[in-house]
Amino acid sequence: MKKIIIFLMFSHMVWATESREESYHSTQPSVNSISHIIEKSDEFETHLSPQCLNISSVYIQGNTIFSNDNLPRIIKKLNECITIEHVNKLMRDIKNKYISNGYIMVAVDTLPLNKKRELGISIIEGAVERIDGTDNRTNPHFLFPGVQGKPLRLSEIDQAIDQANRLQSNQVTLNLLPGSEQGMSIINVNNIDAKPWLLSTSVDNYGYKNVDEWQGKTSLTWDSPFKLSDLVTVNFNRTLENSKNRYKYHYTLFYSVPYGAYTFSTTLNKSQSRRYEKLKYQTIMLSNNNERYRIENKYTFHRNSQQINSASANIEHKKINAFINEAKLNINSYQNTVLELGVNHYRKIPNGGINAYLSIEKGIPWLDANRADKQNNRFLPRSDFIKNSIMLSLYRNFRLADSDYQWNSVLAGQYSHRILPGYEQLNLTERGAVRGFSRSGLTGDNGWYSRNTISRYLFIKEMVLIPRLGADAGRALQRKNKEGWRSHAGISTGVSLHYKNALFDLESSRGWHLSEKYHKKEPLQFLFRASYTF
Repeated sequence: MKKIIIFLMFSHMVWATESREESYHSTQPSVNSISHIIEKSDEFETHLSPQCLNISSVYIQGNTIFSNDNLPRIIKKLNECITIEHVNKLMRDIKNKYISNGYIMVAVDTLPLNKKRELGISIIEGAVERIDGTDNRTNPHFLFPGVQGKPLRLSEIDQAIDQANRLQSNQVTLNLLPGSEQGMSIINVNNIDAKPWLLSTSVDNYGYKNVDEWQGKTSLTWDSPFKLSDLVTVNFNRTLENSKNRYKYHYTLFYSVPYGAYTFSTTLNKSQSRRYEKLKYQTIMLSNNNERYRIENKYTFHRNSQQINSASANIEHKKINAFINEAKLNINSYQNTVLELGVNHYRKIPNGGINAYLSIEKGIPWLDANRADKQNNRFLPRSDFIKNSIMLSLYRNFRLADSDYQWNSVLAGQYSHRILPGYEQLNLTERGAVRGFSRSGLTGDNGWYSRNTISRYLFIKEMVLIPRLGADAGRALQRKNKEGWRSHAGISTGVSLHYKNALFDLESSRGWHLSEKYHKKEPLQFLFRASYTF
């Protein structure tokens, strides 16, 4: 029998049968290539003479995935007899039906004539006998839940490999080998031997001027701490300036565990800060402490060689406390709970990909909502808001003047009919939105921004140099604000240098306030980042 190696789209899965190997070096041969191979194996049958078969009818058995009504049938002219060609075509069509739906282990054969001279078509749908080769970082019960003894689908293999390779220490491939019985397969999991942890540290000046400009960041990731193919990450950020003048601490604990098409995760986030602001006659102290708890479930409901579709639901509780000289600032202090439902679509395009995420968020009055709700003041933010968001992203590789480039573009926006709490507003001047701002901010209940970057990869011995250019723009509207829509734009240029485990990044950027009523100017800023991964 044949041994075929197939490289899948979103993984590097290996498919095997029994004797010789054929390697497909294209990035995604997928279903059409499999169909072509199966059709060639039947070509010798089509050379038989097209004579009539002495059979009364044809029946199908062994199909559990599709009903008989959904399977191909013999199509012939009126008064035309059934020939070998009809039977061979029916068998090929049945195989292609299964394979086009992702069931790659199917086998189709004929059965001997029964007493009524009926010809049987036997379908062996192919099932998983067992899963071998797993280790502490590849738990088969969480990567392949419920597949043993059932027909194997290509999308389940893709999903399992994607889930396994979420862990930075994994480089998982799969071998599908013949089982001990006909129609049974053994999944053999192959993984590299690597340390399960990753520690990284970095320094940058990505914060706001006179608030948290220079920061030190440390991140520790541990793969499969409970041997469930799970993941835990701990992040700690703090300002590097004299803490007597100002400081900001930020802690994050993230945990994620897969279960087939599901991914469950939880995030705990805590931060506190303090700084002093000089006024005309006095100096005041501004401080705050924030807590956020989030639980999320993501479900991949459909995927194939060209797209991945998923839905997510998460609930997040936020507690924000703001103070001026130890006195609580109630208008900026609140706690509320937000329910978010979202759907995500990824599609492969030539030399790139497109991703679209749509979500709706609803504030729910749990655990002491904002007091403005009780006051029923339409000029204050309320916790029972509804917010709609969208984020579209595109990346594409292209060639220009004999050089390879990559284009990345993000378009994001949100809309709400009510005034939103501060943490729910769209921030146009944060690091991931419009570049070039470090001294002033722009937020809004409604708004959008577009972020665009063109870059080039240069490989120089053991180094990778990535120069880039960027141009961004955005608009924001704060409800009940007489200024109306305000616009921002920014440009940037930078370069990243990767050398083994070290990364250095330099960027120069400049932002502009385009609204007539807003005259505060942003100077040319220079950003620096250095990081090292152990």
